[in-house]
Amino acid sequence: MEFNGLVGMDFDFFKKKDKMTKEEYEAARNEVKQHFRSLCYEVQKIYHKKTGGVLELDKEFQNFNKRSNAIVAECKNCQNKFKVNIHLGGDNLSVELIFKSETKEQCEYIIEILKNKKSIIWEYFMSNKYMILCVDYISKTKKSSSLKIASFELNNKNYDNILKFIEGNFNEGRYEFNFIISFSYNKNECLKQNKNFANTVHEAFVSIIEIEKRLA
Repeated sequence: MEFNGLVGMDFDFFKKKDKMTKEEYEAARNEVKQHFRSLCYEVQKIYHKKTGGVLELDKEFQNFNKRSNAIVAECKNCQNKFKVNIHLGGDNLSVELIFKSETKEQCEYIIEILKNKKSIIWEYFMSNKYMILCVDYISKTKKSSSLKIASFELNNKNYDNILKFIEGNFNEGRYEFNFIISFSYNKNECLKQNKNFANTVHEAFVSIIEIEKRLA
């Protein structure tokens, strides 16, 4: 399955799908799946060629349906507390490192990472302009509150604001949130790189797995 680059409709699909006929939706959905799956295959091939190892990605996309705002391939190699995904949505494609906090202890774990592993996080953010750090709270009422910083916004004040944001919610008994570190590429960047984008995603994947091991 050859990867020939992503196309504009791979992103636009998520914004236009609700207005499509059933036939249009099925055709466009299958195209997105095909292009995304071929990207995943290409990333796996590059990984094997460079490391001799096997990168396990779930490419069945069973949860990709009419209500989905993204298509996701989850990495099965990761054995630690974090998940690693390739995530394609309406505006960008991201390689994500995700920790889902649900308890007081898990929230404290992320606070400790932000305090004690700051130099590791900064090391990667200062060396790559595509990185994003995000904290996303979702309440039982589905109302969400989030805070994020991109690599070009990284400074002590903004970093401390992320920490204070979590600590403030912690003090109010709110422990449920997603802590996400990602390499995020907007639609134009993805299309501009064409076939070479698979190499970019592979490099991001290698870095994300390195970060996971250093933070865990």
